[in-house]
Amino acid sequence: MQVNHDAAYLVQFELNLQLQMIESELQFKEIKFGGVNMLLLPEKAVFMPETQSLLVADTHFGKATHFRKAGIPVSDMVFVDDLERLSSVIQKTSALELIILGDLFHSDHNSEWERWGDWIKSSGLKKVRLVPGNHDKAILKLPPLEGCQFETPLMIQNNIALSHEDVPCDLPLIHGHIHPSVSLKGLGKQAIKLPCFHVSETRMVIPAFGSFTGTHAVKPRKGDRVFVVHQNLIHESKLK
Repeated sequence: MQVNHDAAYLVQFELNLQLQMIESELQFKEIKFGGVNMLLLPEKAVFMPETQSLLVADTHFGKATHFRKAGIPVSDMVFVDDLERLSSVIQKTSALELIILGDLFHSDHNSEWERWGDWIKSSGLKKVRLVPGNHDKAILKLPPLEGCQFETPLMIQNNIALSHEDVPCDLPLIHGHIHPSVSLKGLGKQAIKLPCFHVSETRMVIPAFGSFTGTHAVKPRKGDRVFVVHQNLIHESKLK
């Protein structure tokens, strides 16, 4: 039996990384951004305790069904698992409102839209608000779902600007769109690419919440902070 040594090294690297993160971090990271206290969560979400708002970006619901329509076999469990994870983080934070920073829905209308509406009704949330992204053009033409409110492309919450993409703004801005990630390397030249929060003085880019999405490697500058997400842990990566 042949052993794939590269795969074995990578598994060991992931285990070592997880152990380091367990030793150094809790299951959230508290930071202050724009003068506002926030919790960065390993579920790839941001919680604002003052307003009890949960922020996520780039859920890309409907993508699995869109691919199946094109003859590409993708499990329906992608959508189910993402909704369960969203329900779990709402329960964990006791959030009263959910703000989605764009790309809620991946493409044209399909059955996942109605299922999303059913989830909203059962979520216990007071509000679900969508700051539209470039993938949301089709759903903006649909009748609004009960409990889901469409916002303008630039929304202000607690003196923090919220949008899908980075836009000119005098306020500190939180956005998605990029699906940020970083590559971490081990001593044996192993490497693993992980989603992250990329935080500068005036911008915070949050990772894509959807599990059926790609990522884009970010290039942090001096003074930036990067918080890496791995399984159920979050860890601040020390930049060199």
